[in-house]
Amino acid sequence: MAHTLPAELMRQVFRCLKADHCANPSPTLPQTLGVCKLWRQIGSEVLYTDISVTEFKLAKLAESSPSGRMLTRTLSINISCNDLKYAEPCHEALNVASIDLQLNDDAWTAIHTIPRIVQDMVQLESFSLVIPTYPPQNKTRCRAVHSAIPYILNALPNSVKHLEIDTIDACFQYCPPLQPHFCPLLRERMPSLFNLRLRLPRLCGQLFQRCYFEHFHDPKDASRRGIMECTVLINTVNSDVEGIDFREYLTLGRSEGLANDCLLVLVQTAQSAIYNGRCQEPPRLSFFTRRRGASEGAMFSAFNELAVIPTVKTLRYPYREMPDQDGAFLRYREPDGSQGEAWGPWNALTDLFEGQVWVETMEGYRVPSVYLKQNLRFKQSVAKSTLLLKRRRTGAATKGTLFVKEKAEGRLLLRVQETSRFQPHIVRRESTRKELDKATNADMSNPDPDEGDNEDLRDLVTLAPEDEA
Repeated sequence: MAHTLPAELMRQVFRCLKADHCANPSPTLPQTLGVCKLWRQIGSEVLYTDISVTEFKLAKLAESSPSGRMLTRTLSINISCNDLKYAEPCHEALNVASIDLQLNDDAWTAIHTIPRIVQDMVQLESFSLVIPTYPPQNKTRCRAVHSAIPYILNALPNSVKHLEIDTIDACFQYCPPLQPHFCPLLRERMPSLFNLRLRLPRLCGQLFQRCYFEHFHDPKDASRRGIMECTVLINTVNSDVEGIDFREYLTLGRSEGLANDCLLVLVQTAQSAIYNGRCQEPPRLSFFTRRRGASEGAMFSAFNELAVIPTVKTLRYPYREMPDQDGAFLRYREPDGSQGEAWGPWNALTDLFEGQVWVETMEGYRVPSVYLKQNLRFKQSVAKSTLLLKRRRTGAATKGTLFVKEKAEGRLLLRVQETSRFQPHIVRRESTRKELDKATNADMSNPDPDEGDNEDLRDLVTLAPEDEA
C-alpha cells in the first residue's frame, strides 16, 4: 500500500507533518519515516531541504546525518540574545545567574558548530543568520556569533547564492585598520551571489575593494568592469533607545551620529570603487540608517535609504515609535511605487522599508522573496504577517490627529520623501490647507502646525486576532 501512493502526494503529506512537528514536536514524524525505505527517502528530502533552527537546535543538527544535510537548499538560523533575567519570571528558588551561564556556554558551543554543519551542505542555495532581539541583551552570545562569522564564510559552499547576516549588537563603526576582519571574505563572495544582506557592527572599504597593503603584488587587483548579479543591502540601524535614562540617551545619540559618519564614509568608498572599476557594479546597492525626530508634532523620525545603484538618491521612510504600545507606525513604498503603511514592533518593519527583498515565512524560513516565488516547494508558504498590521491589506481602523487631518484633506500628508543626493534626515509632513492659509496671512515660508494639535500616534488602533487572517 505504501508503494502505491504517488511520490508528490507523499511530499505534501510530509510537508504537513513537518509543519506540525515544528510547532508541536511528537514521535509521529519519525515513526512515519520508518514505514519503508521509499517513505524514508522522500521524508528525508522534505525534512532536510529547508531548515530553520535556533541556537538550541544547532547541536542536534550537527549530530544529524551528513547525507541528509547534503540535501539542504536553505538554512535559516535564529539566535536569541535575551538574557534569562529578561525572560518570563522564574521561581525564586532557581539560581538565575547559574542557569544563564550554562545556557550561554551551551549556545557558544552550538554557534561554533555552524561551520561544521554548513560544510556538508553541498547544495545549499540560501543561508540566513539572524539575531532577532533588538537591542540584544546578551553580549556573550553576540560575541559568539561575531567570532564565528569568518569560519562560517570560509565553510559555506560555492553553491550559496543568497546570503544574509544580521547580527548587529552595537553602534556601527568603520573597521579599524590593520586588524583582522571578514570584509575581504564577503567581498570575494559577492560576485557569485544574487542577494547579500548585511547588518553588522563593523564594515569597511575592503568590502568593495582590495586592501592596497594586502594585495600590493596581486596581479588580479587590476581594474575590472562589468555588472554582477548581486543585490546588496547594508543596514546599520543600531539598537533602540527605549527604556534608558537621559544620560544614556545622549551617549547613544552621539554614537548614532558617529555611526552615520562612518556609514557615509563606507557609501563614498563603495561609490568610488564602482566608478573606478575596482568593484563590479551590482544591480542594486543600498545602505540604511536612521534619523530620529520628535515624539509628536509635524516632524517624524525616518529610516533613510542611501541608494548608490541604480541611481544615487536618498529615500526617507517616516515612522513614529509608540512607547505605550511597544511598536511603531511606518509609511513605506511598495515594490510597485505606491505608498503603504504598517504598524507593529519597529524592528519587524525592517523588511518593508528595505523593499521586501528578504522575507520570513510562517515556517520560520528567511529567504529572498524572489527565491520564495521561484521555488514550487514554497507554494503553500506565506510571508509572516502576524506582527505587521498593514492598512492596505487589512483595512484596519486608525485614529490620531494625523489620520483626522488626512481624512479632512482627502490626501496623504505624510509620505516617503526622495532626494537626488546622499542626505539622511527626518521627515516633515505636508501642511494642511488651514496651515498654508495661516502661513500666507503671516507671510511665512515654512508654516507651523496648529498648536495643541500634534500628531500623537500612541492611540493607534490595532487589529483583533480574528482580523489578522
